[in-house]
Amino acid sequence: MSAVEVVAAIVLLAIALIAVYMTGVLRERERERKDEKLRRSVMKLPGWQPQLMVLHCCERYNYLEIAGLLHLPKDVVLEEMAKAYAALRMQHMPVDAGTRKRGRIRIFLARLLVGRLTA
Repeated sequence: MSAVEVVAAIVLLAIALIAVYMTGVLRERERERKDEKLRRSVMKLPGWQPQLMVLHCCERYNYLEIAGLLHLPKDVVLEEMAKAYAALRMQHMPVDAGTRKRGRIRIFLARLLVGRLTA
């Protein structure tokens, strides 16, 4: 290999590394933008719903435990959680998304809420 070929290979490698790095940076920025939008949506939920989401997604309490902690009937907790998830799905998931994609809202919320909601 000549010196020119070695330099060309190094330049191409550097360009490839920069492209990979920039792709990761752009994805991270997009994820942070979506996370912030979702966090604001959670905090705008009415009534008990933001607190229920934090207890369920961050603190990992189940519905019955949440009902006991907040001294609410379990039916109210179930209804409010269902309404909260439905509202967030309507705002953040495409209408034509399949059941599998819509089902990811809980995982997405758990990842988001674990360190960001109370910060």
